[in-house]
Amino acid sequence: MIMKRMILFMSLVLSVVHLDAQTKYRGIVEGGYSFLQDNKSGLSLQVSTIHGVRLGSYFIGGGIGLEGNQIDNPSYTPQAGSQLLNEFPYIGLKTVSTTSVPVFFDFRSMWDRHAVMPVFDLRVGVSFGEVFGPFVEPGAGIRIRLYHVIAISANVFGKILYDPGFVTDVPPCTDGLFKQVGMRVALEF
Repeated sequence: MIMKRMILFMSLVLSVVHLDAQTKYRGIVEGGYSFLQDNKSGLSLQVSTIHGVRLGSYFIGGGIGLEGNQIDNPSYTPQAGSQLLNEFPYIGLKTVSTTSVPVFFDFRSMWDRHAVMPVFDLRVGVSFGEVFGPFVEPGAGIRIRLYHVIAISANVFGKILYDPGFVTDVPPCTDGLFKQVGMRVALEF
């Protein structure tokens, strides 16, 4: 249901802003990494592609990515009972490796007054796969214009993802929240 609403909303936004797509279209390819915070630790590697339109100094688009996570399991229990392992199979693992596909809306600033300018972006979406749930991801950084429509950027970001599948009664993983801090680099065309 969430996916249908998201696709419908993305279609409406992109069809409304399709006015002058040849000159306003922008694509972004980016990669990054992040570290889990709070009571969870681990590393996440990400690659994504974003496509949308530029409206004045702002960019509105939709994106899809691939994310690999290596999560250190703070709920690791070597001799967990069979009922507990049946209910929460990852409790018997020291590290949990997951793969997910985030689908998101991307809103960002794209000022061009100077060759080097700040950039702010916000992603809102849903992650599908072994880690499933809604997320929000604000970021800020620097954008360097190389040519009229080509630029590179680097930014730091924070991400909060809620996965109801990771809500347990086994401390300290009781909330299902994944909080990340990371950095990514991008090529805009």
